[in-house]
Amino acid sequence: MRFAAVFFTLGIFLLVLSGLALVPAVMAFVQGAVGLAGEFLGMALFAGFVGGALVIALSGPRRRSGIREAVLLLLLAWMILPAFAMIPAYLAGWPGNLAGAYFEAVSALTTTGATQYQADSGAPAAILLWRSLLHWIGGLGGLLAAAAVLTGVTPTALPVQGVIVPHLEREALVARLLPIGIVLAPAYGVLTLVVVVLLLASGLAPFDAACLGLSAIATGGTSAEGPIVSLYGLAPVELVIVLAMSAGAISFASHTAALRGNFRAYARDPELIALFAVVFAAGLAAWALGRPTGAWPHTFQILSLATTSGYVHEGAVGSLPPALVFTLVLLGGSIISTAGGIKMMRLVLLWRQSRRELRHLAHPSSVARERVQGRALTATMVEPVWIYFVALTTAITFLALFLSLSLPSFEMAAGAAVAMLANTGPSLHLAFPGAPGFGEFSGAALIAMSFGMILGRIEVLALPILLTGSFWRF
Repeated sequence: MRFAAVFFTLGIFLLVLSGLALVPAVMAFVQGAVGLAGEFLGMALFAGFVGGALVIALSGPRRRSGIREAVLLLLLAWMILPAFAMIPAYLAGWPGNLAGAYFEAVSALTTTGATQYQADSGAPAAILLWRSLLHWIGGLGGLLAAAAVLTGVTPTALPVQGVIVPHLEREALVARLLPIGIVLAPAYGVLTLVVVVLLLASGLAPFDAACLGLSAIATGGTSAEGPIVSLYGLAPVELVIVLAMSAGAISFASHTAALRGNFRAYARDPELIALFAVVFAAGLAAWALGRPTGAWPHTFQILSLATTSGYVHEGAVGSLPPALVFTLVLLGGSIISTAGGIKMMRLVLLWRQSRRELRHLAHPSSVARERVQGRALTATMVEPVWIYFVALTTAITFLALFLSLSLPSFEMAAGAAVAMLANTGPSLHLAFPGAPGFGEFSGAALIAMSFGMILGRIEVLALPILLTGSFWRF
């Protein structure tokens, strides 16, 4: 195990977080909140000092690393970065307890959107902007993790478009972060800018447009006013959010290809087709159950859940069956996207494997062939998907059992577990309007939910890999 490569890269992440904290520091200072500005500046200096020390101490000609180092880096990054990110809000008393502050930072970085700040909470503007910035950088981190790490952990289970992952040696897995970031960042940045500009053109104030735009492209599910975007009372804003949620949940491999002039990549993306097929089927299911809330709130809410964004339309609160809500958030978006959930590629693999098996049952002597993105579908590609489902089911069960100690019913606890593991926090109160707010949970429950959010971001499978004895053998 080459720990030097892991902590060197972690140091780079801390330096990025340090630079990002200067933005709310400046904003707080301009608004006259000198104390809050000092807390952001202090956190930036602390994270910069630690990150710089790691980079300087561990820099050298040999930082090659493999899958083991990449998986460890993934887990440490999602656990340690929130511990630094929570410092300004904790010192400012938003919230004033460690468990709540850590929960808030984890939720922001994992783009879960489970927040203790309501529309009327009175949280300082700098804190709200910091949360949106964490959403944005966490969304980019999720893209890098999916493209550079998770596709390397289970390469046969997660075929992805070749435009994203360059041909690199297996031993250079951690080193993929920079070149993949160079490929992904332009599409991510351009889409963010477009969303913010459209929100400004829709009538939002600059601060609201920035917070909502940074969060929407990351499928974060929050804004300066909370998750209920209909509070803005502007139909164009809701339309822009629909476009932003869709863009965030579609594979950034397709976005990158489109930026290079290949718009046919969208039509050839099986995950995009599967995503909108799920949205259409969910709409029909809700209509058949007699739960329509009006065409627009109905459509908005289903798309918000299917993309694991979690934005809420007032007209849809409590109108969808909890089973449909949590099924949608579990399915998730594309692999290389900011969405959470199971991911559409896994569903595509299972669907095509099922179709092949059914053909074989009808014609036992035939040779039924299926292809996924140019690759022949094999049993080896499907086996890790079943392993993932077992790991996910186990995680949901144990987290739900623990949370049932803090919630009125086991159904509500199971919903909270799914919401955390699918990184769609607002879905809990959408399905169960009477559920307690996140600020009412005990410290132990908040830490458990934080762990669930991290598990969701590392695709659950990374944890069993870390727990195997062979992983740590040198």
